[in-house]
Amino acid sequence: MSYPIPSRRLAPGQLQGETVASNPAPTAQAPGAGPASPSKSYGSLEALRALGKPLRRPSAAGESPPRLASTLPRSPLANRCNEGEGASPDGVEREGHAAVSKETPYFPDNERRAIDLNGHIVLAPDTNPGMDRLWCRHWARAYQRTAEDDDNGKVDFSKFAIAGEPHYDNFVDRAWRDNYLPPIEENLGLAPAMQRTVIDGDRFGVFLGEAFKEMASIGKNHATAILSTANFGEPPAEAVTYTGHALSVSMRIKQDGEGRDVYVARVYDPNRTFTHKRVRVTDLRSLERLTFHDFLDTGVDYGRPSVLGVISPSLSLEHDPESTWTGDATLKGRLHLAMQANMPWEVRAVARQLRKPATRANLTDEELTVLLAAKDVSGNSALSTAMSWSYANVMAVYGELVRESGLEPEAQAELLAARSEGGVPELQLDVLSGLNDTLLAYEAMMRRSGLALEMQAELLAARRPADGQPAMALALLPSLRTHGIPYLGGVPLQIYGAMVLRSGLPIDTQAELLAGKNQYGVPALQLAVLLGHQAEVVAYGELIRGSGLPPATQAELLAARRADGVSAMELALLLPSDADDFPYLPDSLKTYGTMILQSGLPVETQIDMLTSRNRPEFQGVPIFHLAMAGSTDGKLIAGFAGMVLRSELPEHAKVTLLAARMPRNGPPALGQAVMLGNGTAACLFASEVLQSELAASAKVELIAGKDATDTPALAVAMAKGARGTVSFLVRQILSSDLPDAMKAELLAGRNAKGVTALEGAVQAGRLGVVETCRDIIGRSDLPPAMQAELLAGI
Repeated sequence: MSYPIPSRRLAPGQLQGETVASNPAPTAQAPGAGPASPSKSYGSLEALRALGKPLRRPSAAGESPPRLASTLPRSPLANRCNEGEGASPDGVEREGHAAVSKETPYFPDNERRAIDLNGHIVLAPDTNPGMDRLWCRHWARAYQRTAEDDDNGKVDFSKFAIAGEPHYDNFVDRAWRDNYLPPIEENLGLAPAMQRTVIDGDRFGVFLGEAFKEMASIGKNHATAILSTANFGEPPAEAVTYTGHALSVSMRIKQDGEGRDVYVARVYDPNRTFTHKRVRVTDLRSLERLTFHDFLDTGVDYGRPSVLGVISPSLSLEHDPESTWTGDATLKGRLHLAMQANMPWEVRAVARQLRKPATRANLTDEELTVLLAAKDVSGNSALSTAMSWSYANVMAVYGELVRESGLEPEAQAELLAARSEGGVPELQLDVLSGLNDTLLAYEAMMRRSGLALEMQAELLAARRPADGQPAMALALLPSLRTHGIPYLGGVPLQIYGAMVLRSGLPIDTQAELLAGKNQYGVPALQLAVLLGHQAEVVAYGELIRGSGLPPATQAELLAARRADGVSAMELALLLPSDADDFPYLPDSLKTYGTMILQSGLPVETQIDMLTSRNRPEFQGVPIFHLAMAGSTDGKLIAGFAGMVLRSELPEHAKVTLLAARMPRNGPPALGQAVMLGNGTAACLFASEVLQSELAASAKVELIAGKDATDTPALAVAMAKGARGTVSFLVRQILSSDLPDAMKAELLAGRNAKGVTALEGAVQAGRLGVVETCRDIIGRSDLPPAMQAELLAGI
């Protein structure tokens, strides 16, 4: 599968919410951030002296002496845990024959049990203490791979040694680190070639026995596996310190001095970083009594009843499932771990058990709902975990399980929503993370769910509870996101839109989902325009243009109307003067308008969307006319004009949009702006028009801006004495690329009675305006004869 980006849960942080106690101790401890002081993190460093280090060399100037690899070992064997005849189970002196005492799991090196580097090795300086560290999944995978690659299945713990501060850069053996401890460990290194199963912790010894039998049958002397477990709040006391954990197991078959097969199993807990708990037997039947709990340190539990996910590159794991299952009490945990590691066959096994009358009879609908949600203590449900990894097969089987559960449709819908502890649907998070494979699988699951179309639509809307924002709204509005997910531009809305368009829901329902309206009925696109999310606005236009929806539906989506009928363009152009500041709005308006002009919709439809001329409230008055006549920011006026002028519209359509006349041959927008004293808007409009590539005749028509009495806008400005506006317009006309004759025509500004603009100014007593025009025209490049004609009689 390919992903636009790695899942948000692939980053080098905790394993789905794991935490660490601040002061490591030999008692139960879970992974997480530790204290800054290495001495407090590791306890006494004396326990690390046997870890070994490279051959001595002179220290470089300023180099810190090694802290966690402080002595040269006496022999290569000192790099390994002491697992010889003299080792004592749990550090207690042995009594009787060594082989007898070793049939109980024990720590070969009791001193090292106090050392805990889990969650303490920083990957990057100055990072969040809870993130960017080596966690249990890194250590567990490193131990498993190291043991797998060793001919005897052993682990050299000196490879774990750190010299100096607890930082990733300070591993003594960097080559080993680079190979076995990569910063990003994706779901415990799960790959298609790795076999997987789920077992009950109380049958862990049975599992070991079956694994040894398989190894012996194929002549294999060692094998390894990752162990993952989770806390489902049993007992509740564990919930505050632990949510999920990864461990490893290595198994070896060797011969003793008498030629008998000896079976050695080692369980590695990253919270006991430099040792493992070991058992050594010659009779496999003696393993059957052992539980997973027996392989943990004193006081450590990691939740009960325990369930383990087993992931192995070297075992087939084809043992009888009944042999490692203790009963219905672990169904919830088995379902969660099966979904977490993509084991559809294990989900089917849970489904088969739930179909048994005896099992179902013992569960109320509420209890069955809790079981099927299979949430761990941090609130991650089984389905949300599978969705975060895009496990399509296991999602499909889970959908069947829910559909056949016999629960009410509302309960089924709630299970498929897979909400977080805060109530956010998993689908919303996966949309924002760009997990297209998850969306493909979820849409297919919806089709087969058997739920009413209204319920399917609500699930696809994926609204967060805090403010009712649907997934499409957050895809369009990055500024409203709260999940710390990396920014992906237009990817989330593109993949979400494609899912909606594939859904098979009615067209109107698809349109509602694509509009992404909030609880107040405001479309997400309207907010995106106001907040300046231009990349998302462009991506949305591309989505709708390629949607195949009816043109009228496309137009309605792009218009982005509120419940009261106000469109995105209306709100942007006619934003109230007391509204909050929107600094990106001018550029965003241009982007939005350009998106409409490139929509492929009929030209008349585009004009309707840009003018809102069909709104009954406006009585046919274009919104650009209202903007020019009102107090709209001049930058918005210039942005709208420039957007229209640079479009591919026919020239007559551009003139229609920019003239923006009142109905029944009323005044154009420019004339109205001058009449009402909105000189800034008039000047910026004229500048955009005169610098455009419109035909000269179209420029003259727009700049003349004649009203119903055939009076040009320049004449109105002169008669009103608007010296600044007049001066700007005259200079702009003279500096334009219009032919001199057209310049003279505009500057003359004759009305229907043949009275020039300057003559009207004289009659109105606007002598200051007249002197200003005389000075500007007199110093212009117009031919003297034209100058004389313009200034004649004044």
